[in-house]
Amino acid sequence: MNSKNIENKNGINVKKIYKSFQHSINSNDLKEAAGYGRLILESDYPNSLKRYVEQKLKQTPQLAFLEKESDITRRFIREVSSKSTGDLSDYWLPWRILGDYWGIEPTKKNKGIILKKYESYLREGFNYIDILPLKKEITRKFIRPYFDGSHYCCVHEDIGAGKTDPFLHYINFGLNEPNREPNSLFKNDIFWSIYPWTKIPGLNPLYLFTRWPEQFPIMMDVISANYSINLTLGCENKLKRKAKYDDVPASKKYVPNNNDRLLCLIREYSARSCRKQTNVGKPVIHFVVPDFTKGGGGHMTIFRLIKHLEKYDFSCVIWIKDFDPSRHPLGPKNSISSNYQVLNSCVRPLDGHYAFAFGDAVVATSWDTVDFVALHNGFHEKFYLVQDFEPYFYPKGANSLKAEFTYKKSLKTICAGSWLDNLMRTKYGRTSVCFPLSYDPEYYFPCHTVAEQADHNENNTEESISSHSKIFRIAVYARARTDRRAVALAMEGLSLLKSDDYQICLELFGDIEGSVSVPTSIVAFDNGILSSKELGELYRSCDLGVTFSTTNYALVPQEMMACKLPVVEIDSESTRAIYPPEVVSFVAPDPIEIAKEIQKLLSDPKKRSIQATNAYRWVSATNWDKSFEIVRNFISEELGKSANQKNFKTTTTEFYLNQSYRIISRQRNACPAVTVVIPTLNGGKLLQLVVSKVLSQNIMGPLELIIIDSGSSDGSIQWCQEHFDFTLVSIRKDDFQHGRTRNLGVALAKSEYVAFLTQDALPVSPDWLKYLVAPFERNKNIAGCFGRHEAYPEHSAHLKRSLNLHFDKLKSNSNVKIAGIEKYFYSCDISIRQAMHFFSDNNSALRKSIWEKIPYPDVQFGEDQFWADEILIQGFEKVYVDRALVFHSHDFDEVGEYERAKTESFYFFKYFGYRLDLDRPSIECSIQSRVIEELAKSDEPANLVDERKVLKLFRATLEGHSAGVRMFKELSGWGH
Repeated sequence: MNSKNIENKNGINVKKIYKSFQHSINSNDLKEAAGYGRLILESDYPNSLKRYVEQKLKQTPQLAFLEKESDITRRFIREVSSKSTGDLSDYWLPWRILGDYWGIEPTKKNKGIILKKYESYLREGFNYIDILPLKKEITRKFIRPYFDGSHYCCVHEDIGAGKTDPFLHYINFGLNEPNREPNSLFKNDIFWSIYPWTKIPGLNPLYLFTRWPEQFPIMMDVISANYSINLTLGCENKLKRKAKYDDVPASKKYVPNNNDRLLCLIREYSARSCRKQTNVGKPVIHFVVPDFTKGGGGHMTIFRLIKHLEKYDFSCVIWIKDFDPSRHPLGPKNSISSNYQVLNSCVRPLDGHYAFAFGDAVVATSWDTVDFVALHNGFHEKFYLVQDFEPYFYPKGANSLKAEFTYKKSLKTICAGSWLDNLMRTKYGRTSVCFPLSYDPEYYFPCHTVAEQADHNENNTEESISSHSKIFRIAVYARARTDRRAVALAMEGLSLLKSDDYQICLELFGDIEGSVSVPTSIVAFDNGILSSKELGELYRSCDLGVTFSTTNYALVPQEMMACKLPVVEIDSESTRAIYPPEVVSFVAPDPIEIAKEIQKLLSDPKKRSIQATNAYRWVSATNWDKSFEIVRNFISEELGKSANQKNFKTTTTEFYLNQSYRIISRQRNACPAVTVVIPTLNGGKLLQLVVSKVLSQNIMGPLELIIIDSGSSDGSIQWCQEHFDFTLVSIRKDDFQHGRTRNLGVALAKSEYVAFLTQDALPVSPDWLKYLVAPFERNKNIAGCFGRHEAYPEHSAHLKRSLNLHFDKLKSNSNVKIAGIEKYFYSCDISIRQAMHFFSDNNSALRKSIWEKIPYPDVQFGEDQFWADEILIQGFEKVYVDRALVFHSHDFDEVGEYERAKTESFYFFKYFGYRLDLDRPSIECSIQSRVIEELAKSDEPANLVDERKVLKLFRATLEGHSAGVRMFKELSGWGH
């Protein structure tokens, strides 16, 4: 045999490996021999070398179980891939596994038999989660073809070739021991981390995957990716490399991020065309802010600014990013009014509605809110409120780099102080303005009388400090969770203070009580998070204030100065740029230097007094109104430039009347009392009946009917034209969209009340419309009304029961508004919010004057519920009218129900973030319980066909909901 010193295309030195193989065989090191032998079999040439190794392996009994890994992995990929493209039932039914359990050969021919047998089990109160656990003897023969004994031995030294049968070890012990993987591609831990529910049946994961791959598409993607990587890197790397879940591409991890979903919506729906002409006199400004708790100085400045803008007729909307309902038990607006400022602004979570927002300007308020502002196209101007240099918040790394990159985006900056403003202009080239921080004189002021000034010098009566004649109290800003406040450094310096003449007492504030570690040598009182009033009282009772701002300067020093409390501040570029000489005492970032400077101030009352007077004089020259006037003027000036732009509409009606449509005929009514809008496409004879019912309604005054047709070809529109008087509007089929087309109908309507029907919703009574719009007359705050649906008489009993149950629930709370129940609407329980915003444009009406402010979102599905949610958030009401009854129902088969549920789930997840999907055990248990419940409720005699239909419809609904979430992830390109 001629084994030259060559390398194959993957860089493997074949001669060297061959020598190592021979040495392993001769020294009886079978583990090494197995590894080197497999590498040779995987190499490209020479073939004579491969044949020699194969022969040698066969001659070694302990290695007889070895097979080329390439054969195993290729078979694994090929066979699993061929199974993963079946029909819908392959996805939800583990028919091969059930066939194994029942002893039925799981062939395509026998699949129908297995399905029927499963359905009978389900009707008897079982689901396949109950029967999936199988004996090891059943699973063993199906796992064996995909088990790579060579890999198992090579990565586990305790097994080793010849020591024990690796396959039996895997079957008996592998699942209970870490990293016992059956081959180089399939990783148990990855499988379980993506599909946690698979642990419930107790089946071997490789068996479950290979017998039901249709259920595990994400794992199939992971395996395919690793297989491609292995082919690229070569077999030597394959031998050494152990894939981890961290190696899985981020897009394959099944962990959807709500912010990613919102950014997808912003890219898709925010549009320049949605803007209206700028209203310079009364602009609409949106703010995107991080979520908050009590005591945030940055948030206080934001809300103070908004309060100021409100005084000058600015309309403000506050969007809270990463909104956590548990932080706002009475709703987000209440949290602001209770802890910061009382505002008139609309306060809401940052959710799908933001993608459809429009206004004059939008303001980012932290680096992690910038993308939501920069990507949005619905605003004339975009600003960035920069209160600190946020890259300094993090070690040099990903977050630091991302934070700094936000300053390079095309946003105009509004900076807290001249240091930041100079940085934005000179380093990042931004159009910028700055405002000085100030204080609230209602809470921060010096002692008014000599007696008050002397109060804080009196001896403290606390037992721990009663032995000293003088108590020196130091207010320390101790927000330990914020690293830039350098609290640990301050405490180190304070712990070095010593004096025999007085007792030092620290008054800690700014963080949750118990957050700060205080040296035992210091007497300290932890005041926790204080209100503005409590802070003012604390400052006036202390002798010195210590507050460190290692990035930009902060609010706390100004508030201390306003109380004539001398301040010790860290010496930094930013603080030097702000404070003039002798206003604060600067200290180096060294505990000894900190202690020295504080010791000087303690022993020199005159120095403290001079500094306090200088600081008070300096800070008194500022006030928030002057500061925010600078900001207000800057925003107004930039908006004034935008006002010169042309081609923007001034009203919602004007915007939609500018869309593409053609009026075929006009109804003769000049001043209708109510307008009914019906979008149509091949409505057939039912449409003729609907139009007849609408035009015969009993209402006070004329009725306007607008039909918007998108290309009917069945003659229904022509027949209606010949027999009825109505306005006919024609649009292209491609231009139809549920939201946009209805908005066009409202824009064309001549009346204040506009009702909607679909072409298959038939009013039951001639008083339908009168009942539907009556609530508008009683309450001007009602934006929308919707009525009851009843199944057509010929439809199934199951469908009738479902519709009746749904609408009967709505009767108990027919008038819906958020006011007074914010804690429920914004709670973690989304079912409450879902029930509140239910609305159906199959049978509804709206008030046009409110629609001018809040039009339907231009979306293909779910425009009615999305709009209803929005009007509730903005303080309006909606009403369910039980007497406004129409026949409207769809008696779907399982395929139609699956598609309906998939569409519903897709759009609920896309717009609301609601996940209607369930994991596999939950689906099976839900179907089981719902079938039992439904059959118990049925008034009809037991009927096998009806039972099977109910079962299939429930299955279709739940499977469709899961498919809808998967579809959104696939189409949006993330979270799959």
